[in-house]
Amino acid sequence: MDPMTTAASFGTIVGLLSSFINERRNTEELEYNEFVEWLLNKRHATILKELESNERLSRSLKLLVNGNQSELIIKFEALENTLLTIASRIDGLALVADVIAP
Repeated sequence: MDPMTTAASFGTIVGLLSSFINERRNTEELEYNEFVEWLLNKRHATILKELESNERLSRSLKLLVNGNQSELIIKFEALENTLLTIASRIDGLALVADVIAP
């Protein structure tokens, strides 16, 4: 996969998971099936099709989503810190990282 496709795909999945979690702030436990239903309701047919055709991706997301919401938020915080650290060291992206998280 080329770098642009990889970045877009990863960003899309993380973004959708983040939106899903934000809408379920009052729910401590998350379920993969709820995420799939949420994708369907939000009309993300392309992502659903990819999940149906890519067993490895759907299995990975099941492991990530099924369980405690607080633990998933901690993982997202770690991802945020890592991405901002890396971006801050890349010419051109450093300014963007600084604006996002001054």
